[in-house]
Amino acid sequence: MEKKSRAFFFGESVFTTFKTSHEEILFKERHFARLLKGVDFLYGPFDDHDQKLLLQKMDFICSVTEKNARGRLTASVYDQNLPSLTLGKISWDQIVFDLSWGKINRLESLALKTVYSPPFNFFSPSYLKSGHYLQEIIVKRQMEEKKEPLFYDEFLREGATFNFFLIKDDIILTPSIRPGVLEGVMREVIIGELENLGRQVIEKNISLEDLNKADGAFATNSIQGMIPIDLIDEKSYNLNLVMSLRKKIYERNPSLLSYM
Repeated sequence: MEKKSRAFFFGESVFTTFKTSHEEILFKERHFARLLKGVDFLYGPFDDHDQKLLLQKMDFICSVTEKNARGRLTASVYDQNLPSLTLGKISWDQIVFDLSWGKINRLESLALKTVYSPPFNFFSPSYLKSGHYLQEIIVKRQMEEKKEPLFYDEFLREGATFNFFLIKDDIILTPSIRPGVLEGVMREVIIGELENLGRQVIEKNISLEDLNKADGAFATNSIQGMIPIDLIDEKSYNLNLVMSLRKKIYERNPSLLSYM
């Protein structure tokens, strides 16, 4: 019996996206570690030995990379028991990794529109970057041209493809990690560099009202790095404030220089 992709039928997959520079995956260890946690949650648990084998499998698949490109590494399972929603116990070698490449279109800045999205009413760990993106796709198709959604429930969460930050005086604010807020690799990198610069970073619940009080705003993801936000709804932000801060951050970390 032919095995069919559970990612295709059920949106059951976990993935990570990254940027390459000179044929090297930037922040590779962080990407692989988060992806492995997602695989273990979705299909495990796997013991330490099997996790090492899965990491070796990822490493082999990514051993040949394209220069200065965006990559996506997706983990899923092919199953002959479809259309059953239930997947029995599997071994590490049933995990299939697919690697795809694309061109990077550099963004100079972002304009956002806040969009209400119901709170997650199930346990979805913040490290799980799921391949189920139907809500985000539908919302983006209905957005005004050149605008990106910024999702909120009771509090602000994230964009369709990015984490976001606000600058108020000398303090950097970003939504607390919770279901619906991804533990982004670039989010962690930028928070670390901000703290190394002596800047105070506060992870908290951010309200819609907080948007109007902020001086600057920026987004982060592993493809674009740190992206200035010039507009959220009708509120404009100081782009120079973010670009000056970004320059300081990038100059501290050689791995970030390729984002300039």
